[in-house]
Amino acid sequence: MNPKNTWMLVVLAGGLFAFIYFFERHIQPPAPVVPRVLPALDTENVSSVEIQPRGQFAIRVERVNGGWQLTKPIPYPVQSAAVEAFLKSLAELSPQRRISAEELRNNKNVNAEFGFDTPQTTIFIQQGDDQRQLQLGNVTPPGDGIYAQVVGIEGIDIINAGFAGLVPTNAGQWRDTAFVNLQGLPFVELDVTAVGGQLKFQRESPDKPWSMVSPIRARADNDKINNLLDQLQNLGVSQFVTDDTNADLETFGLQPPQLDLKFKDRNTNQLLSLQFGKSPTNDTGRVYARTNSSSTIVLVPGEDLTAWSAEYWQFRDPHLFSLAVSDEPGSVECYGPDGRTNFIVHTSNGILVVTDGQGQSYPAETNAVVYSIRLLAEMKIAPWSADRFANDAVADSDLPAMGLAPNPVRRYLLRAAPATTNARVIAQVDFGGPDTNSPGTLCARRSDLSESSVFAVSNADFAALPSSAYQLRLRRIWDFGATNVAHIQIQANGQTRDWDHIKKYLWQPTPTGFTDEAKGMYMENLTDNLGTLEAAAWIGPGEPSAQYGFNGNSLKISLSLTNATQSRTVTVIFGGPVPGGGGARYACTQMDDGQNWIFVYSARDVNELTTYLPADN
Repeated sequence: MNPKNTWMLVVLAGGLFAFIYFFERHIQPPAPVVPRVLPALDTENVSSVEIQPRGQFAIRVERVNGGWQLTKPIPYPVQSAAVEAFLKSLAELSPQRRISAEELRNNKNVNAEFGFDTPQTTIFIQQGDDQRQLQLGNVTPPGDGIYAQVVGIEGIDIINAGFAGLVPTNAGQWRDTAFVNLQGLPFVELDVTAVGGQLKFQRESPDKPWSMVSPIRARADNDKINNLLDQLQNLGVSQFVTDDTNADLETFGLQPPQLDLKFKDRNTNQLLSLQFGKSPTNDTGRVYARTNSSSTIVLVPGEDLTAWSAEYWQFRDPHLFSLAVSDEPGSVECYGPDGRTNFIVHTSNGILVVTDGQGQSYPAETNAVVYSIRLLAEMKIAPWSADRFANDAVADSDLPAMGLAPNPVRRYLLRAAPATTNARVIAQVDFGGPDTNSPGTLCARRSDLSESSVFAVSNADFAALPSSAYQLRLRRIWDFGATNVAHIQIQANGQTRDWDHIKKYLWQPTPTGFTDEAKGMYMENLTDNLGTLEAAAWIGPGEPSAQYGFNGNSLKISLSLTNATQSRTVTVIFGGPVPGGGGARYACTQMDDGQNWIFVYSARDVNELTTYLPADN
């Protein structure tokens, strides 16, 4: 052999080895093609699906506005997700085995043997201009497969028997189980005919509160009506009973219905009607129901529907008034007997102030004002009697006997912002004398409305409302830090002690004494706490008298303040315990107007004061 040829063969073999090692070993074999029963099925372009179960009505759904709608056996909403899931399974359907045309060529009874002479189910899929027809025949002898055939395609597929469980056998399996959809329905009138009588509610627009129009004109319980409407929105069908247009409605308690709800637009055109009937025998938890848009009679849970049959007075607004989001008060006015002013809360130069009947203004406690408005708005109306919510036939001549005329015992007037004498009135609530029909209550009415109703409210709720300007006065009495205090004088039990503030944490008893670092820390904390003196509640202007537990031995603390511009002394005197106050005490201080004011010093502040007060005081 020629050595040159041998080396050429060796080099060629090495190159071939390198090619195989470095290139072909990285080439992945192509993924096996999974055969499909319907390989060209594009689920997003399917416009309709019709299923014909053997011996049953055809079930047909069509794509409408991005969703699916049942058109056979009757028009009805469907669960679009269920249709999409079925199409996805159909698109992914693969045969376990395919029987070729050659294997079937000598079989003269193919349709009978495989069940295609009378298929269990025939499925029609419309995709654009193309229609596919899939027939499901007999179950295979082992029982784990089903014969399937696409009409027009030679051969027969054997598919997993589990696919049959995904194919609906009646329209109820795909129907939307939501009984009704009120979303987007522009109804502004609701007519209710029930066992309890007939009711009519109206609202200016879908975002406005409801009012009762019949049997009387009154404010309606907006929360209750909206909650009942939400329950209707969530009401689910538990069983589809019949689609027969000639069904005997009287048998189901639907002629006449036990409950009939009619939804109307601004022109009183009926948009929707819901009818509810009786319960099936031995099934009191469900009732028959139907809508005017369908002949279908269904069963729905009945427990959430009983509230619609309540007496009309139970649909009335249980509050004297309710504040809308847009109704932030610009002012709150309170008047007493003879129409005299108790207080007016308003904003002055960007500051919330309260003005008393004498024209004296004080900074107002924002939280107290907000809380008072909430108390008034959330005040519940007490039932006038066992079967009445209010006295709805009160003549003007009857108002004086109820303490509501010529002037009420107390009146609250809320005006919208900006606060002026001509500002829109949000609510005007009058409180009168005791309600003789119900112990522990008093009479009240909305004098800003045309309604003639008088209500009863709890004495306790009324007592919680502010009646004087001082109750809404700013509770922070002064605000300074220990660095602003030059001297403290503490008097108690006939003894007086003075302390000079040398520097931070360094206090010296006077006229002479030794500094004590521990006492200095306590004195610093005591001064900081007193520097943010705050009233838990105001009692009102007055002298520190024995009525509130003040005497010659009362604890009295005076703080001499100094800063770059002025020096002054502030004093607070502590009196007796507040009855039922849990440790709170009365206190008194002189305000900037020169008047002494009595207030409640909270139990928490009392505990802190006791902790930091020097032991020898």
